[in-house]
Amino acid sequence: MSNLKLFTIIGLFLFSGMALQILIQLDQMYKIVEASIFVGVSAIIYFISVLIYHKNKSILIPFIAVLAFIAIGMIFLQGFIFGTHH
Repeated sequence: MSNLKLFTIIGLFLFSGMALQILIQLDQMYKIVEASIFVGVSAIIYFISVLIYHKNKSILIPFIAVLAFIAIGMIFLQGFIFGTHH
């Protein structure tokens, strides 16, 4: 089994489990939508990372570094973007 298949199967189980957990535990629709958007974006980033790893491993570390800078920036910018702090 190749790494691409393995990481894809792991991702499918991981994100389908997270989606099922959202449906089981959350009761208000706006919370379900917000959590679903987060899981969806996380899944997209995960599968892009897996594809980058499979195609060209030398680009993966800079890609992760850019994601880290975006995450750190969002800590400070979320109040301006979303209007309130959580």
